[in-house]
Amino acid sequence: MQNTTGISREALVSIMTGVFDSMLEIGIQESNGSVNMDTGGRTSLASVSITGGWSGVVFLQCPYELASELGQAMFKCDASTITAADIQDAMGELINMVGGNVKAQLPGPSSLSLPNVIQGNDFCWKVPGGREVQRVHSKCKDKDLVVSVIQGTKQ
Repeated sequence: MQNTTGISREALVSIMTGVFDSMLEIGIQESNGSVNMDTGGRTSLASVSITGGWSGVVFLQCPYELASELGQAMFKCDASTITAADIQDAMGELINMVGGNVKAQLPGPSSLSLPNVIQGNDFCWKVPGGREVQRVHSKCKDKDLVVSVIQGTKQ
């Protein structure tokens, strides 16, 4: 569904399910409850920006432990061989696929930025002037996963 304020929840859930299934062969389940990403542990946050007919940012956030498991699935390795760089690459590739599919649902023409990945214990990310137009909470391997779509101010 195309609109000027973002993407429908159903379309975002479908994109996430398709990307995780096709790239990782891992299922995700939408969670209607609230998600607490402030677990006191490391977090992984990946983002891509969309500019053009629609401008904003798509975020993918999960605990670092889940990001490691996603990297292991993507690169067909185990916890003893996955590196921090592999985990960042996996998160970057996942947000690139999710963001690219989101971009295809929005008014165009537009372009997708290179992915950004942040990992750490205590950080804050903000899109000045942006407003969240969609957020989907999911469970993946019994861990929380959030995808957010933030509309920029150029609308």
